[in-house]
Amino acid sequence: MKTSLLTPTFLLLSLAFCYGQGTDIRINDAVWTDDVNAQKHYTSKFQDTAPLGDLVIWMNISGSQKTWDKLKTNSKIPIKYKWFKKTGVTWLPKGNLVPVDKLNLADSALVKSLEQDLANNGSFVWNTWCVKNQDDVRTGTWKVNVVNSKNKKLGEYKIIVR
Repeated sequence: MKTSLLTPTFLLLSLAFCYGQGTDIRINDAVWTDDVNAQKHYTSKFQDTAPLGDLVIWMNISGSQKTWDKLKTNSKIPIKYKWFKKTGVTWLPKGNLVPVDKLNLADSALVKSLEQDLANNGSFVWNTWCVKNQDDVRTGTWKVNVVNSKNKKLGEYKIIVR
């Protein structure tokens, strides 16, 4: 998924509004990047600018027992990424995407570790991400709303693509 460094650049404004109350998922950290490695960590962190290419919103989240049950059933965290592009004063929808990552249920050590976290802490921690393909990214202001399975907003992240 790694792309070459091209211009123009992205000016990134990362605004996160996490709604921990009344939800089974909490966003602990969110990072704009262009790639995620095999260990499910971002490979670079965009601060003010980023190269033209794939745009990835990577998140570290905490989930409840209910979220764990859904993850084990569907192999994915039950969230959606709603992408919007600003045109004038209007936010135009640019697609809903689901997380790229999947839980490997055959990895018994991982499953046991996550279940142990859940038993000890009442929640588990998971890294998840979503990719907006470079072919779909244009200059302007973009917004991603992260929502749970009931369409409740968990976070909002904005960037300006230049």
